[in-house]
Formats: sequence, C-alpha cells, structure tokens
Amino acid sequence: MLDFYAFCRYFYASRYLPIAYYENDTCIYSEGFPKDIPMYQNVQRVLTSAPQNPAAYTAADTGLYGILRIPEAGGYFLLGPAYSGNISKDLILTYMADNAIPRSREQEITQFLYAVPHYSYNRFLNVLLFLHLILNGEELNITEHFGVSDLSYEKEMAARLTKYSYLAREEQQQHGTYFFERRLLEYVKQGDPDQMRKFLLDTVMEIPLTEGKLADDPLRQAKNLFLGTVTMVGKDGAIPGGMDIEQTYQLIDTYIQECERLQSIDEVKNLQFNMLIDFTSRVAQAQLPEGISEEVFSCMQYIATHLTETITVPEVAAHIGKSRAYTAAKFKAETGKNVGQYITECRMREAKSLLRYTDMSLAEISDYLHFANQPYFQNSFKKFFGITPIQYRNTSIAYL
Repeated sequence: MLDFYAFCRYFYASRYLPIAYYENDTCIYSEGFPKDIPMYQNVQRVLTSAPQNPAAYTAADTGLYGILRIPEAGGYFLLGPAYSGNISKDLILTYMADNAIPRSREQEITQFLYAVPHYSYNRFLNVLLFLHLILNGEELNITEHFGVSDLSYEKEMAARLTKYSYLAREEQQQHGTYFFERRLLEYVKQGDPDQMRKFLLDTVMEIPLTEGKLADDPLRQAKNLFLGTVTMVGKDGAIPGGMDIEQTYQLIDTYIQECERLQSIDEVKNLQFNMLIDFTSRVAQAQLPEGISEEVFSCMQYIATHLTETITVPEVAAHIGKSRAYTAAKFKAETGKNVGQYITECRMREAKSLLRYTDMSLAEISDYLHFANQPYFQNSFKKFFGITPIQYRNTSIAYL
C-alpha cells in the first residue's frame, strides 16, 4: 500500500502545489497549507460529486482545484488552489471569505497564496492526469477526458480546431473565417462553455476550410496560430465579456509561455481547445449581469469581497471614484435595492453557506460577517428567510 503521507510530502516538495489526502471525507494528511485553516471548504462537495476521475473545478476566486480518487485505497486526493495570474488583494479577500478565514490571518493567507506557483488550466489538468497514471495505472487523453462526452468526435474536433480559429487574413473572403471568428468570440463573451463546445463541433465537422500558411515548420505554424487565437480570444472576447483586464493579459501571457514550451502539434491543439474552454468558463464567472453597468457591477464585486468588514456607502462609492449620492442612485436604479439592502442580502447568503457547510457557532458567524451582535444576526436571519439560523442548519444537515 502506498504511503500517502510520504506521497503528499514529496509531491508538494516537487510542485509546491497544496495537496491533501482524504478518507471518508475526512482529511488524513495535507501539505502546503497554513496551520489550522479550513481546506477546500467550498470546493470539496463540488469535486466529490463530480462523475469523472480525475476531475477539475475553477472556483469563484479563479483558483484551480482537482480531485483524484484512489479506488484501491478508498480515499482521494484534493489539489489546489493554483492560479494562472498574479495574486490581487480582491482575490485574497475572496479566498478568505469563501473559506471563512478571519481577517486577523490576512497576512498569513497572503503569504500562502503568493507562494502558490502559477498553473494554466491546461497544465493543471496534465498534473491530474500524471498523478492518475502513477497512482491508478491508467493513461487518459486530456481532450477526451476533460473535453466533451461523446468520444466519436472528440479526437476529430481537437485535430481540426486549429485550422478554423485564426487563419490567414487573405483567405477570409474565400473561406468565411471572419464569421467563424466572430461567432467564436461571441460565445466567449457569453460565457457558455457548453455552447462553445457545441459550436466547435458543428463548425469543425461541417465547414471544410484550408489552413493559412504562417510558417514553414509545422510545429511553428501551429504555435503561431495559437498565439494569434489566444490574443484574439482574450482581448476581443474575454475582456468585453466582463473578465478583468489585468487578469486577462496575465492569462494570455501564461498560455503563450506554455505554448512555447510544447514539443508537438497535438500538444498545441489540446492546449488550444482547453484555452477556449478556460476563457469561456472564466467569463461566465465574471459576467456582467443583464442590465447592470460596469460601475454597479464593480460595486457588487467590492461588496462580495468585503463582507467580513464594515462596509459603508461612501467606501463603495470611493471604490468606483464617484460621489455617495451618484452611487446610491445608480445602484438603486439598476438593482432595485439600495446599497445597504444588497450588503445585507449578500451577508445572509454567506450566512446560509456557513451554517450549512461549517460548524461555526452563531456567535462566530455573527462576528465574522460583522453583524452588531448575535441576537441581531438571528433576528435579521429569521426576518430575511422566515426561519431561525438553527432551524435552517438542522434542516440543511438532514439533506446533506
């Protein structure tokens, strides 16, 4: 039987990617985390319910997480977080809020997240597949396993995708690649990975196009096509779709660097497929709600990442560089709620999550979410949801 303790130690020492081993959904051993912080609090349930083995998940803080089940041992490994871009203040606060970590540990969590190495989505998937091969003895294809479910067309899609994504401009009129690119970008902006997969399948299998020549060497040709595609997708698709500008450029840089390290055309094609799904998935998380301006959406993001602090309307207004009156009026006009109501609503949703998925006491939740006191929290919760926090917790546990 494999020594899982030693495996975690050596894996982290070689990859610096946090890892933990679980049996019966209880953590047996972990490496890479600060002492006593709750691990994988919001992602464990998602990963353990995934039908695939291994499986990956991108969380709200854009962190990449993975699960690898070990059937012979009856346990599983959880990996992550890993990030493709730089660690920002908002990302740190989001991570802390998602894992119910008190603000008193912000410096410690900042150091922890800064130490996590950069991983693109594609590279992270390859790590999972490598571990699966080593520990379960099964070799899986990255496109087949993490791409789409119908194996009859996956290989053909991956093999032909590059030909249609960024062809030489002089061939656009003849082959209609301009309209393909516009539709591709539209699906990125919509943030719908499933629709993106369907679009790629329908187009790649039905429209015969000739590849534009961008280099004499076939591998260099594939890389040049990829570089053009990832830049186009990021700047013309992800950013207009609501993805953070700096994060987009960092992700473009990460994918370009990874592409240049690849040694085969198939690897470039697989990277390109996963890149498109990665960008589309990230846009889905950062998407501007319908009828919401960028200013109000920025206010909403600020509130969501500062729930463990005292939030005032002037602070929210300062975040977008506007006056209190302007911010309050615009927020009310677009959301139908005033800023204070929205803050309370966000705290109530977070309280439900903490009640259901943690063992934090009512006093701890009240203090963590900056309610005036525990009785006020309990009364506010009952007024908002119609039941007390304890009633909700007991009901939720019954359905877990």
